[in-house]
Amino acid sequence: PSFSKHFNTLSKGIKGELKDLEWVKSKKTAKLIFSLKKSSHFMGDGEIFEKSKKFEIEVIPKALTILH
Repeated sequence: PSFSKHFNTLSKGIKGELKDLEWVKSKKTAKLIFSLKKSSHFMGDGEIFEKSKKFEIEVIPKALTILH
């Protein structure tokens, strides 16, 4: 992607408008479990989690929006 597309994505993120981009999909959930092929770090709510292949995250109901 071009610089302008990266800049547009960054500016939407700063304004809390990522969901307005057509390629972003969002879902609300109370629990999220995801597995990776290789161990990796994961950052959630500003905290870096220990390196792992599997992460389980629970949140207050309807408090988490996943952007992918």
